[in-house]
Amino acid sequence: MDAQLGPLTLSNVDVDMRIDYRLTRRIEQGSRGDDMLVEGRKSYEFTLKGKASLDKFVEIRKLVETVEGPVFKSVYGECKVVIKSLLYHSSSKEYQIELVEDIA
Repeated sequence: MDAQLGPLTLSNVDVDMRIDYRLTRRIEQGSRGDDMLVEGRKSYEFTLKGKASLDKFVEIRKLVETVEGPVFKSVYGECKVVIKSLLYHSSSKEYQIELVEDIA
């Protein structure tokens, strides 16, 4: 699939989406068990995997260093993100980018 990270278009990228929900646990003294509650807040995390030249990966790295909170657009929708990590394998030209939704 194609995705967009700020002004950069990433072609032929695999995008994994993970949703983490915020949970709370209430334990009352003297009662059996506990109550698990979903508070409703959720956080999206995306892992992007693809191949790119070193020059393209340098563009991605520069985006991370200069822009705070780029917008990520994919088939999953659009959201403001922060970049958690970048990984590049020079021999295979494979990269991996981890994004976390920037909840305002």
